[in-house]
Amino acid sequence: MKRGFKVIGLLLCALLLWGCAGTVDSGTESPNTDTETQSAESETEAGIAWLDENGECAFAVVRPDICGNSLVRKCVELTGAIKDTLKLSRYIPTTDFVERGEQTPDGKGEILVGDTNRALTRKYLDQLGPNEYIVAYDSGAYILVGENDRATMKAIEVFMEYFAKTVSKTGYLPEKLELKGEYSFVNVLKTENGVLRCARYRATELLQTGGASGAEAVLLGTLQGLVCNLSSQQILITAGTVNAFLPYIKDWGVEVSTANEDGKSWNTERLLNHYASLLDGYILCDSSFSTESMNVAVSLSGVLNAVAVPDNCEKMAKDAGLTMILDVRGKDDRWLRSSEYFSRLSRTVAVEQPISLAPKLVDVAAMTGAYFSFYDGQDSKEHDEKFDFLDDGAVVYGYNNTLGEFSTVASFSGMNLQMIPSDHAYNVSTLSSFEWDDTQQKSVYEGEGKVSGKHTVTFLLSDGDNVQWLLNGMMTDSRWYGSSLRGDFPMNYGVPTAAAYLTAPALKYLYDSATPSDYFVAELSGIGYTFPSKWSQEARDEMAACAAQAMEKADCKYLEILDDHGFEKQYLDSFLFEDAIEGLFYIDYGNYAEYGGKIVWVGDKPAVSARYRLWAGLKDGAIETIARQINAASTNPGSADAYSFVIVHAWSGVDAQGNQVDGGDSMAGVKALINLLDDDVEVVTADEFMARIRANVRH
Repeated sequence: MKRGFKVIGLLLCALLLWGCAGTVDSGTESPNTDTETQSAESETEAGIAWLDENGECAFAVVRPDICGNSLVRKCVELTGAIKDTLKLSRYIPTTDFVERGEQTPDGKGEILVGDTNRALTRKYLDQLGPNEYIVAYDSGAYILVGENDRATMKAIEVFMEYFAKTVSKTGYLPEKLELKGEYSFVNVLKTENGVLRCARYRATELLQTGGASGAEAVLLGTLQGLVCNLSSQQILITAGTVNAFLPYIKDWGVEVSTANEDGKSWNTERLLNHYASLLDGYILCDSSFSTESMNVAVSLSGVLNAVAVPDNCEKMAKDAGLTMILDVRGKDDRWLRSSEYFSRLSRTVAVEQPISLAPKLVDVAAMTGAYFSFYDGQDSKEHDEKFDFLDDGAVVYGYNNTLGEFSTVASFSGMNLQMIPSDHAYNVSTLSSFEWDDTQQKSVYEGEGKVSGKHTVTFLLSDGDNVQWLLNGMMTDSRWYGSSLRGDFPMNYGVPTAAAYLTAPALKYLYDSATPSDYFVAELSGIGYTFPSKWSQEARDEMAACAAQAMEKADCKYLEILDDHGFEKQYLDSFLFEDAIEGLFYIDYGNYAEYGGKIVWVGDKPAVSARYRLWAGLKDGAIETIARQINAASTNPGSADAYSFVIVHAWSGVDAQGNQVDGGDSMAGVKALINLLDDDVEVVTADEFMARIRANVRH
């Protein structure tokens, strides 16, 4: 993990609250009064004592003077654990800072955490492979170090657990101590219970169908999702922009069949007959969309490897030779939660979707064994109760128009959950079976970022996190990526953070058709849409790690964060802590440009807030207003005021007459603004924009 992260003042203040090290409360007994006088160098049969002759802790926690804030917090946690176990009133960590000209300590009497300047640290660090960590005692010092900061934090956790079990009972640790291991966070694609559950089989053949309507679509949706875990021969529904990226699927050597051996087009009945032998049976449910019975059947389909069959389609299932294994007609969500099956549902994936939109996302629930439900009320507390069984970091596919965007996202955020907007997305299960092995953007800036006498601007199209939009028009519509203006000017497009896992064929279409002026930024806030500032620190760290992994897979270096008043270093450092994330673009929920271009630095990585929002109907979002302000702005490259990130509202633009309107042409709106800019204003891609900021802005 790269170093160079400066410790923020707030954290230093927090550390100071621990006060001076080593004082024991008056009248407080030490963990082992018979051995209080043993020093750190004492090597008795019991081991190394932790209290010296003065009743103070014999070891000082030492961390690198410059390190990430997450590691600082972990050191605070470590000192707190030691303080509580040894019943000390005050105990704080220190750093490895050494004044110039002074000799670096040998480490004796210290707990060396991370990549310190002590020779003992280097001795053990040089032994470690990728993601490995070690906890050891050597030459009077404890060494807690990992190959990167996350591995070091794992070493701290291992040490604290060992310390709590051992020292609390005896007051000693063994003289010979060496605990080794490897840190690994969730692998979002391969892990069976990962944050993103993808198809178990990689598709080699697709059976293409025109889909189904009504209750039959529920049957088709569960069948599509189930076969992704059962066979490399899978189902593709012709919908949205599937024909745009189908050639790329064929280029990967995948066969596409539109009819069976008898020459008859694939439909639900023929597909069910074709796959029946792979299923364990069917779950019978009501055929009315007004009941919760369908939701129950869809939820249980993946758990029981059984297709959900509305009662008006039961003959189709029987003719295919399937046996009913469960009848949930008349059953509702309350029944599901009290049943023996609920504990078997995924805790990392759920779907919030009106069943009437089937087969959309029904396939995802079946593939992942996920809870499938929809809350149609307006009480956020009730909504919380609906999904609070999920683990921290879980994703919820879908959307909730009834509760509303803000209330839904706020509800999920308060539970450390994230939403992937996808309510109108077809084929997510099947598309997740593809993997683009050499994902790479075409437009990569390789300059040094030096600039003078220019005001630098970059435009970023909003809402790229919407998987349903990506698969239903963003790629081909003339208002957006399908515009004839694309390539005439530098432009950035948001893509779902998880696109390389969930929609690899669509991502390949975007990247392969890109011009040198097109650049892609991961959206939004994590694997899905959430407010990171509302998450717990530990959950946010893991979410950021998973997002970074997905971004690296998609060859995206920059992430757009949308939060509710979360533009603070303490909420952003989890993301910039990751090597794969080189910078952040920030927009705020209430006003995308709430922070007016302010930059927050975490080490040498910038988080840049939107200076302007190009949005029809808003006074500060007018084309002429923004152009006028940019033309009058600073051209001093050393000032943050010389850089403008403009967020482009995807759902507004200009009409044929050039008027800025809701639903207008977004790309034409950007072009109209660029036409009004002066010669000392330069528009660049996000990659060059960030490079210029890093190279020039004082921080």
